[in-house]
Amino acid sequence: MRAAGFSHASFGMEAGVQRLADLTLKDETIEIHLEAIRLCQKYDMKVSLGMIFGLPTETSRDRKTGFELIRSLPVTFTKFNSLIPYPGTPLYTDLIDSGRVIVEKDWANFNSTLIFSTSIFDPTPLPYAPETSSEWQLRREIISYNLRSYLNFGTLMNILDHTRGMAWISLPKWWFVNPKEIWG
Repeated sequence: MRAAGFSHASFGMEAGVQRLADLTLKDETIEIHLEAIRLCQKYDMKVSLGMIFGLPTETSRDRKTGFELIRSLPVTFTKFNSLIPYPGTPLYTDLIDSGRVIVEKDWANFNSTLIFSTSIFDPTPLPYAPETSSEWQLRREIISYNLRSYLNFGTLMNILDHTRGMAWISLPKWWFVNPKEIWG
């Protein structure tokens, strides 16, 4: 991939605890993802990870363990999302009778950006929260771990020098020459 010009790879690691990763039925271990990250690093490729919080039986401690693992890795970007048990998936089939899957009209809550596109106080329920966490706790931890991944000195410097940033906070090159463009 590097020889073909790729400079960045994104992996759906999903969980930082193997017991939870097994629930995704992807036949991928945490170690497989760690090896993929090492290979990318060897070939000077940046890595992004997608993580899912709210898998069945997941606890606050599991989320913290996953976050600590991610923080120890040489990754450029990590996004923590809430589990969305989409119809037709094994997780949906396993969870639909639990009474914990909530489907709003027109599936409006089956949106991976729900937590970030609405207020934490928005009454729209998450599609699923495990029996081991309240929905409020899950929302709060997803927001907290996403913010903790980005609101630090190193990331701020990377955003300012245009080497790293999520699309909604990525600054254009040479932004400081014309700050009016940024501030309106």
